Amino acid sequence: MSDGTGSRVWALLKYFILYIVVIPIAFATLIVIFKSKINGIEEGLFERIISQLPYFETLITYVPIIILTFVFMMSAKADFHNSGMRFSKKLLPHSIFLGFISGFIMFVIDILFKVTERYGLKALTLHDFLMYLVVFGFVAAFTEEFLFRGVMQSSFLEKFKTTFKFFGLKIHISVIIVAIYELLFHFVFLTMVVPFNPIYLGQLIYIFIFGVISCYIFQRTRSIIGPFLLHAIGNIVELLIIFAFI
Repeated sequence: MSDGTGSRVWALLKYFILYIVVIPIAFATLIVIFKSKINGIEEGLFERIISQLPYFETLITYVPIIILTFVFMMSAKADFHNSGMRFSKKLLPHSIFLGFISGFIMFVIDILFKVTERYGLKALTLHDFLMYLVVFGFVAAFTEEFLFRGVMQSSFLEKFKTTFKFFGLKIHISVIIVAIYELLFHFVFLTMVVPFNPIYLGQLIYIFIFGVISCYIFQRTRSIIGPFLLHAIGNIVELLIIFAFI
């Protein structure tokens, strides 16, 4: 195996270990520790917190993600400037438009999969709604875009040189690889929260498609601004529709 091939294989392996294995284990450990602590206070309190404040679940999900990602980047002496932390105007209108489309699609998925019932979104107070906006609209969106586009795809753009044509667009292989990793990441967390059901395949297909779109935007711009706007606007539009009409 040549040095170049070994480097590419290691890049694929280390991100798989970090994002698909280590981070879910850290998340599960936090859940177990927290649950054991508060169950001693009042039986079933943990379940009520999660059911009533799902944004809390999201926050403790992203704590290990943020910490482990930054530790990983520091140990690898990564250049934060090359991790998408720059402003670019390229494709911003496209990102904003796709963000609105994404929000409407996510709302339909919520209704089909009864997500609004599971999270108690039908009875959101204004305070809860604002918390959702902060956590899902900004924290989750920024963390995932920095994680998948800024960190992972930046690395793969340097490691891999393979490209292909799709409807006249030049696509780097990192677009597909990162979208698959993102799908696996969400699949792991989805199955940790609720038992897997084949109907969730629709949700995973949506995640993959918009993962590919976000990765292509990053490929063109080398900035997480466009993917972040797409992600954040999509989440915010979804929440606005739920709050206004459900």
